[in-house]
Amino acid sequence: MAVFKKFQCTDGNAPVLSGTRGALISLLRACLIDGYGDVAPVQGWTLEFINATEDIAVFRNDPVDGTGAFLRIDEATPDAKSYIAKGYEIMTDIDNGSGLFYEAGASTYQNKSNFSNADSRQWHLFANNKMLHLFILPAAGIDVIPNMSLSTDFRIYSFGDFASYRAEPFPAFSCTSYPYSAYTYGLLPTNYNYSNAQTPRNYSLEANTPQLIYSVIAGPINLKWHELQKNAVPYNGNLLLCPVWFFDASPTYEKLRGRVEGVYIPCHHPESLSWQQVIQDGQKSYMLFPFSFRTTYNQINFAFEFEE
Repeated sequence: MAVFKKFQCTDGNAPVLSGTRGALISLLRACLIDGYGDVAPVQGWTLEFINATEDIAVFRNDPVDGTGAFLRIDEATPDAKSYIAKGYEIMTDIDNGSGLFYEAGASTYQNKSNFSNADSRQWHLFANNKMLHLFILPAAGIDVIPNMSLSTDFRIYSFGDFASYRAEPFPAFSCTSYPYSAYTYGLLPTNYNYSNAQTPRNYSLEANTPQLIYSVIAGPINLKWHELQKNAVPYNGNLLLCPVWFFDASPTYEKLRGRVEGVYIPCHHPESLSWQQVIQDGQKSYMLFPFSFRTTYNQINFAFEFEE
């Protein structure tokens, strides 16, 4: 697996993410294609089609080491604060392709900002040649710690190849957090919010394996049933990470398909970890994002992998 690189809004000359059309495309282009300031882009991605505009663009991950999946970003939405992201197996031009693995329609809108204005928003991107994880705080400035008791305070969008444990012809996926309507490879419906929680079971030492996240649930598991105090032991300098798995959809659920690369679930009590805390483990580092789904009793952590 190629190493993940970290990009963030506090870097020197970092692109500004705002509620204006083209802001997200400019951000992705800077991180994946052009670089910015002293920060080099991640290798392996290309910007497809010469007729790309500031409102619509197509990025492609590594076709040699990966699937060569196409990511179409559309910011020509009725509301400039929103965007639509879709994945394709094949694209013939900027508007047409086949093997769509993100549902079409208004329900796929995702906010990059809570307002259609030029105010800067906080963002973090973790990417390698095949995968990206984008974390956005649409209501917060770049130096603000968000209200982690509200799922509406954050957005996560992931796109790229997952590590398949099967002989899958195209193991790629596209998924966002709240609000969204998404489909993984094979057009399997996904759900990822507090009300039908696609979340890892890290609330006890006996159930630390994530059932599913970023994909269909092997459950369901509702975090509202499990108190914060039932999480595993506090972080004491020894980092215990659990992978994020993919399972088949209903009615099988239990059949493991693979895992998501670049993101993990720390099996530690959430309150022992802090916002954007960086923990090093050999050459790799992990940036932590502890947050809640609605209440403190639903709190979990994400650890995004990167190397300096």
